[in-house]
Amino acid sequence: IEVCGPLNWRALPRGKSFWALSLCILLASYYWYFVLTWVPSYLVLSKGFTTLQMGSIVSTCLFAMAGANVIAGFTADRLAGRIGVFRSRVMFAAAGYVGTAAVLLLLVLRDRGWVLPVLAFSICATGTGNASFWTLVQQVSPRHMAGRSVGYLNTLSQVAGAAAPVITGWILGPEKQFGPAILVAGICPVLAAVCLLAAGSGGLEEMRVRLGEAM
Repeated sequence: IEVCGPLNWRALPRGKSFWALSLCILLASYYWYFVLTWVPSYLVLSKGFTTLQMGSIVSTCLFAMAGANVIAGFTADRLAGRIGVFRSRVMFAAAGYVGTAAVLLLLVLRDRGWVLPVLAFSICATGTGNASFWTLVQQVSPRHMAGRSVGYLNTLSQVAGAAAPVITGWILGPEKQFGPAILVAGICPVLAAVCLLAAGSGGLEEMRVRLGEAM
């Protein structure tokens, strides 16, 4: 049985990795909740799809994401055995978040035929990024801190989830111009990837050691 002492909370904010993970999930979650709350309206109001077509597009994207998550997770596990767990997770999470920015193509590809492939790729990419991120969080955290670590970061995710629909509604305004809103949503996951890469696999491994020693 692992016996743990009280957590030294002052040990958490030391170093850039803590803030990198916090900012990463805030930014990545902004995109995800934008997809859940405003993309259906975008498909109907801006692209002229019927509600049934909108439902089919969103459903197809989410089914594709489910399959992509399994494939990406399997590949990340195999790669972890070769280059190390932390490097593999950081690489897959960052690549997923960069790929999420494909949603920005909707700003230049006006034909409705591009909507499904662009959204599907972007959503699959964010699924890959999120899956690797949450796996990374559990591996960064000592076993006796996994619940608190995930709980804290999930709280930040929900903060972004509460902010995304409000901010998007403010950006849209009465004219309901989705361009600026898509721009913000597409840039956020790229910044999330930058946060992870700034922390680096070495910094995250160091954070795990420091947290273990703080208990």
